[in-house]
Amino acid sequence: MTLFLGVQYAIIIYLAIVMALKMQLKLSCLSKRVQLMHRQFYHALVLQITAPTVTLFFPVFILYFVPYLSIEISFPTGTCLSAFALYPAMDICIMIYIASYYNKALKDFLKAILGLFWKKMKTSKMEVNSSVQVKSISSRVVSNQKFNCCLLI
Repeated sequence: MTLFLGVQYAIIIYLAIVMALKMQLKLSCLSKRVQLMHRQFYHALVLQITAPTVTLFFPVFILYFVPYLSIEISFPTGTCLSAFALYPAMDICIMIYIASYYNKALKDFLKAILGLFWKKMKTSKMEVNSSVQVKSISSRVVSNQKFNCCLLI
C-alpha cells in the first residue's frame, strides 16, 4: 500500500513539474489575462491534489502504521473523522480563494449581505435612539415642572 501511494505521488509530482514548465512556454503567446487565469487554475489543481493528501490519506496512513510500530498512543478518532468531513468544503474554498473572479464575486456577495444587515442595524439603532431621546426629553420636562412647583410654594 505504501509503495503504491509513493509511486502515485511521485508520478503526480513529476507531471506537475512537467506541466508547469510546458505551461510557461505555451502561455507566452497568450494575453496577460488568459495567462493569469491558467496560472490560477494550475495553482488550484495543485492545492486540490494536496488537500486530500493532508485531510484524508495522511490520517489513515498514521492509523494504519501505528500498530506496526508497537507504539501505544491514544489517537483522537474524532479528529480523523472531522478531517474526512472537512475535505469537501475545503475543496470548494480552495477554488474560491485561488480563482480571482470567484473571489471577487464572493466578496461582492458578502458586501451586499453585510450592507443590508448594516442598514437594518442602523435603522433599528435610530429607532431605539429616538425613543430614548423622547423619554429623556419628557423626563426633563417633568423634572422642570416639579422644580417650578417647588419654587412657587
